[in-house]
Amino acid sequence: MTGPADVPSLSARNPRITRLRRLSRRRSSRVDEGLAVVDGPTLVLEALAADVVVDHVVVEGGADPVPAVVAAARAAGVDVHAVPPGTLAAVLDVVTPQPAVAVIALPTPAPGAGSGVPWPASRSA
Repeated sequence: MTGPADVPSLSARNPRITRLRRLSRRRSSRVDEGLAVVDGPTLVLEALAADVVVDHVVVEGGADPVPAVVAAARAAGVDVHAVPPGTLAAVLDVVTPQPAVAVIALPTPAPGAGSGVPWPASRSA
């Protein structure tokens, strides 16, 4: 078993994992689907605790923070899947892959909100 005994396992060829790869590597996929990838147990736990829509969580077995992530995801009613060790390193476009990731919905800006980045009215030299 690759993760906690009661967490369903996925292979690297599973559609959720191929989608995770695409979202991690292609900005256009993230924009088109309105989704993003959160990498690392700390950020996944923060996303689960915040007012963020979490689609699903993927964990690798054998890492200390994984049980806390699994418990928090389940408490939030989010699907959790395990993958074999090394899968996230092969799938994600990151330098140092972490043992837990989440696919989250990108927030939708309010109508007329613009980019949300405030610009000064004028710049002084």
